[in-house]
Amino acid sequence: MIYIVAEHLGTSGILAVVAAGLVHNWEHSKLQLIATESQIVTVTIWQTTTTVLNGIVFVILGLALPAIFKTMTHFGWISSLILIALAAAIYLAMFLGRFLWVTFQNDQNLTEFFGKKRTKNRRIRARLFGLSGVHGAVTLALAMSLPAKVNGRPLPFLDEIQIVATLVILISLAVASVALPLLLQKETADFSPEELDQVRKQMIDTAIIAVEQSSAKHAVKKALSQTLQTQKFTNGRRLAQADFTKDVLPLVSEVFDELNNYMDSDHIQQHFDENTIAIYSKIIQRGLINPATKRHPVMNFIRKMRRLQSEIRFHTKTRTFTRKQRARYQQEFLKTHPEQQQIIANFRDNRHAVWALNADTQNYADQLLAQHLAKQMISGQETTNIDQVRTLLDRFFDLVAHDYQHVDVTVPAEAYIQAFGHEYRFVTTELEKKAISPALGDQLYHEINQAQTLQLMDLTATPD
Repeated sequence: MIYIVAEHLGTSGILAVVAAGLVHNWEHSKLQLIATESQIVTVTIWQTTTTVLNGIVFVILGLALPAIFKTMTHFGWISSLILIALAAAIYLAMFLGRFLWVTFQNDQNLTEFFGKKRTKNRRIRARLFGLSGVHGAVTLALAMSLPAKVNGRPLPFLDEIQIVATLVILISLAVASVALPLLLQKETADFSPEELDQVRKQMIDTAIIAVEQSSAKHAVKKALSQTLQTQKFTNGRRLAQADFTKDVLPLVSEVFDELNNYMDSDHIQQHFDENTIAIYSKIIQRGLINPATKRHPVMNFIRKMRRLQSEIRFHTKTRTFTRKQRARYQQEFLKTHPEQQQIIANFRDNRHAVWALNADTQNYADQLLAQHLAKQMISGQETTNIDQVRTLLDRFFDLVAHDYQHVDVTVPAEAYIQAFGHEYRFVTTELEKKAISPALGDQLYHEINQAQTLQLMDLTATPD
């Protein structure tokens, strides 16, 4: 719209659009923290649009090059060399203008970026600033938007203007591509990727420990911990899995012993009867340790076939193939065996007691894993085995509770804010102790900001 209005008023539509872009950018810089979500979406859209449009401009330039070179052949060698020299002179004049502006600029606000005046650093920055004046979209748009005719007559030197504009673009691209890599200092990172991965893991594990020790419900802590774990995949590579026999199984055995000790604690003895504790102890032995030792698949298959054979024999003998037949058989059996009714009632009572004990033990297991995670972090050990043991324990507790269906858990926004706050405090503490470099701290701060912004935006966009 700005372009059309400017052209209608007889001025340059291209320059009007450029001026509007400068004003818009200035206004945007004054509104950084107003409507943060809208700002993020706006910046993302503009960056994508700018990339696409710049790509289209250079595609147009590439398509126009054959026609421009063909036109140069019609001019002859002498005229073509004059046009090339003119383009080089224009580029040199623009380079000198940028170089001299930076060299003799007295504005104190530019000192931080360009360095102090009449210093070596200022001269180097001025040279880089001059070489970085790469031309592209605006230059090409100015040349190609010129009308072919003015007042019914062909516009003089239209072909020459388009050729010179194209050559200026090509010269600026070629010079910058060759000169800048030679003049710029080799980029040296203040930290290695391995160091970043290690500190990032410590940061996330610290937050997970705080989450596990909180008073939130287990389902919320589980979902929040799983979300925090995804931050470890920032580099695009999944973490290597811990060796089951060497790393995971010993930790499972240690947790099993600690859970058995917990069964003998005063807390459990006061809140649950001996029968419930004995039943649950057997469930832990059969459901946690035995599956962890990975029975041979052939033995599992044989056990399943024997169970299937026994069920077929029973249903054939009792002629109970449908649900109604099984219900009728159960009623008749209980009439003739009244002592079984008490056994079933006791079983139902024990089942509810076992479920309560299972929930209590699950909360204690969360605390145990948090303690083991903290110990491994202090000793500098790899913590991948903690994640696998946590997955194994969650599966075990869900099976005991008969929780076979996946239920989506909504994690409150304040829980995410608190978790990311623990990560912020970890980085701040490490910086104060000078355990990590400022550059590494800035990188971690940036990752936390991104994760927090994306997570909170996702919560805002998700309907209740």
